[in-house]
Amino acid sequence: MREFRSVLALIASVLIDLIIFLRRSSIILVETEEKMLALMTYNYHTIEKGLSMKDIRYGFGQIKVNTLLDRVKKYLAKDFNVNKSQFIASCSVLDKYYVLHEDIDFDISRYFSYIDYTLIKKYANSVIGGAINIDSKDYFSKNKSDYENFSKSRHSIRNFSLEPIGIDKISKAVNLAKYCPSACNRQSVKVYLVNKKEEIREILRTQKGILSTSELVNQLLVITADRGYFFTSGERNQHFVDGGIFLQSLLLSLHYKEIAACPLHWSLNIKQDNKIRSIVKFSKGEKVISLIAVGNIVKNIRVPASYRKPLNEIFSVVK
Repeated sequence: MREFRSVLALIASVLIDLIIFLRRSSIILVETEEKMLALMTYNYHTIEKGLSMKDIRYGFGQIKVNTLLDRVKKYLAKDFNVNKSQFIASCSVLDKYYVLHEDIDFDISRYFSYIDYTLIKKYANSVIGGAINIDSKDYFSKNKSDYENFSKSRHSIRNFSLEPIGIDKISKAVNLAKYCPSACNRQSVKVYLVNKKEEIREILRTQKGILSTSELVNQLLVITADRGYFFTSGERNQHFVDGGIFLQSLLLSLHYKEIAACPLHWSLNIKQDNKIRSIVKFSKGEKVISLIAVGNIVKNIRVPASYRKPLNEIFSVVK
């Protein structure tokens, strides 16, 4: 009887989750200020990735640029707050995109007009957004410094050299990451290292988030959390929480061990879950939390600026 009540509670909780997600997420788009900012952030960061490519393909991302321009105009039409950081970042990335093409006389007027440029220029900030140049000699220079400088120095790296990272070096980073907290110290997370090129290609083709540089990925970490470690309906999402905590710990540990890394989301469906399970062979109780592409850093790199919200937009004191 107790187990039956637990199952009913789980079903009710999942149904409520579904209803709330449908109403409050952006699947069914109600154009609130926060939702529009979230969508613009998603769009501008995609453009930033293109700006950070080693060999930029001029005229890239026409549909994404059009979409972002359209959302900026809708945001302005609704008279939302133009001082919000992610609105400014959106305009700043569009500004850098336009100037990049203007500097080499590459015509983008068919999808990004001068009139549109003069509109977004009013709200752009030259020190926000775009791409950052990093010398490989400097990238790990702060990984033994104080925590503030160390954590700010990490970036997601998408360009790797052909030389693989030693398994021993990767295992030391994983061993360091395991000291992060988990619910009741249950430690549900596991890490799988994929070294075979074709298996990596197959996983990345399924994930679709790093296709433009997937040929440079020679080693891939798959992070999972085992749902068997959780007992109640209230813990139905705890594997994602514990997995996320471990993921961040692992990213910082990789950086500390001078391993370049890029986390890749796995917010996918059952079909893709079954696909990666057929390749990596983990148990049915395990859910993929994320992938991490790892490798040695190349000599000179460009990374998305990935502007962060100011403190006053993410922190408030409850009165």
